[in-house]
Amino acid sequence: MVDSLPPLIAKRLSSWNRFSTLLRLAHVILGSIGVVCPIIVGSFADTLKTPTIQILSFAGAACVGLIAAFRIGQRANQFVEARKLLDAAVLRYKSGTICEKDLVDAYEDGERLIGKTKEYPFEGRSHHLDGC
Repeated sequence: MVDSLPPLIAKRLSSWNRFSTLLRLAHVILGSIGVVCPIIVGSFADTLKTPTIQILSFAGAACVGLIAAFRIGQRANQFVEARKLLDAAVLRYKSGTICEKDLVDAYEDGERLIGKTKEYPFEGRSHHLDGC
């Protein structure tokens, strides 16, 4: 049984968790603004001044555009999946069922998950972990 993790693995596990949380928060905030602004414009168009309508319309469109352009929800999901993959490998490593090489392989698979795109789909190998 192993008590400590290699420092890089512990650091990545923490940072992937933090990134997934921040991206999810950004997704919720931008999505909320992207929905609320057009609702305000549509509901109060006759009472709002033109500059206010323009600002709210721009803010709503910009928020939705940022979500789409940077695939914020998908990126958050990729960080969550990578963290879960590495977390499972850490549990196996700490229990002694896999060695450090397999732990590093799981880390590499997590990095591939985070960088996954349509052009470069994820092809992991962590499900083949069989110990050293």
